[in-house]
Amino acid sequence: MTFPLRRILLISFIGILICGCSTNSSQPVSPDNPDSSPELTVRDELGVSPDGADHYLMQYGYIYVDPDHPDGPKVEVIPVRQVEVHFNVLKCLEIYLCTDCFEVVAFDYPEPDLLTIDIQIDHPLDDLDASVFDVRAIIMFNGSHEFPTAGKTISDPALGDGVVLNPDGFTALYNGTTMTTPAREFKKYFPGNLATPVVPDSEINGYKYFITDDPLNNRNAFYAGSSDVQTFSLQLPTGQYVIGFAVDASMLPAITSPVEDPLTDFDIDANCAEPWKVVVTEEKIGEGLTNLGGQTKLLIDVYDWQGKSTHHEPVVECPEIFDGELTATWVSDGVDYTRYEVTVSNNNLAPYGNYLCLIGVEANENDPAVTPWLDLTAYQCFTLAVAYELTGGDLIWAKRAGGISIDSGQGVTTLSDNSTVVTGTFFYSATFGQGEPNETVLISAGDGDNDIFIARYNPDGSLAWVKQAGGTGWDVGYGITALS
Repeated sequence: MTFPLRRILLISFIGILICGCSTNSSQPVSPDNPDSSPELTVRDELGVSPDGADHYLMQYGYIYVDPDHPDGPKVEVIPVRQVEVHFNVLKCLEIYLCTDCFEVVAFDYPEPDLLTIDIQIDHPLDDLDASVFDVRAIIMFNGSHEFPTAGKTISDPALGDGVVLNPDGFTALYNGTTMTTPAREFKKYFPGNLATPVVPDSEINGYKYFITDDPLNNRNAFYAGSSDVQTFSLQLPTGQYVIGFAVDASMLPAITSPVEDPLTDFDIDANCAEPWKVVVTEEKIGEGLTNLGGQTKLLIDVYDWQGKSTHHEPVVECPEIFDGELTATWVSDGVDYTRYEVTVSNNNLAPYGNYLCLIGVEANENDPAVTPWLDLTAYQCFTLAVAYELTGGDLIWAKRAGGISIDSGQGVTTLSDNSTVVTGTFFYSATFGQGEPNETVLISAGDGDNDIFIARYNPDGSLAWVKQAGGTGWDVGYGITALS
């Protein structure tokens, strides 16, 4: 049996145990051999339907980050092919030609918990018949934020996860749960110079597109022989860290071969079956969402290569704000997109703060009952802010601050976001926000003298921050006001 070269060059990791082709004992990671190997099924594609493009895995591996390395900050790409495992699938990656498609060409730490990395992806072949579409580098982290109705988790930096700050979108393809249950036991990070033995478990992960630079390229095409560089901004926990990555592409055989122009010689179904972009904007209704209720409208623009008839209406889930999910309704058709809208109400009276919402647009071809590893849904994450609404005559909160001496507040003002700023004076030492995450102890500069404090409190009364000013003498803050 013969296979087209483009079918051979790309291997999906669905149903495949981490299997490597290296026999070099100096490779950076090496797992313990299990007592037995599970039954494996080798697939060279995820598979959608005979009429839709297939998703192919161009490369899969890890990015090892060590900001405190003795020789300077280190970012290292570790492809899965370097793992010394064969189990009962031997040399499965010898036909995996895209072994060096993914490269970190530059990185920087603009702040201690921020990492920017420039990733370059190269198409491994020169034959235009092997051109692909909608190439995405998917970055995988742990996922601590749950969306119970969708049954999915996503990364949340507020809960200590790493996160992509500038994604083009989100997908549930290629994550720690897409392997079959028997194989998943072995699908993990291994001890060695890697920072953690835990595979990233977020089920929805951010990605960026890689597209051939051609002013006529209006299909997210990635021509054979071309390359592209994209900059990822990542927020990471401090210290050593391991990030998962996958390079995904969509393709079908060309309708005209040999290919001269990938934009015309491939049918539109060679692009991904699910919507390729989802853009969300907010239009507040009145004051928008507040701690007392309120409403806001979301406008959802869906970009789908095959048109609006090939996907379902968008659904929205914001579990802290309302229960279940809402289905958006059609509004209009644009040149390249379809607009939907949905009204969100703060039914759960979520307090002041920012909340993650998940928007999902499922392709008609998606069939989780038949292919549970394949989620043909375009996801987007959107943050909704709940403002603080005051009620006249009611005590909203009261806070205590200070120390063992005579401390006093002298001036107070409110800001546009309903936070409060207080100034005054304190002697010796004073504690602000006691028992809260931002608890702060100030110590005066002089022996027995007093200093100025300026404290900002969130609308719910929690301490945002506190600062001191003054010298070794007598210092007092008598008043404070907000600038317009």
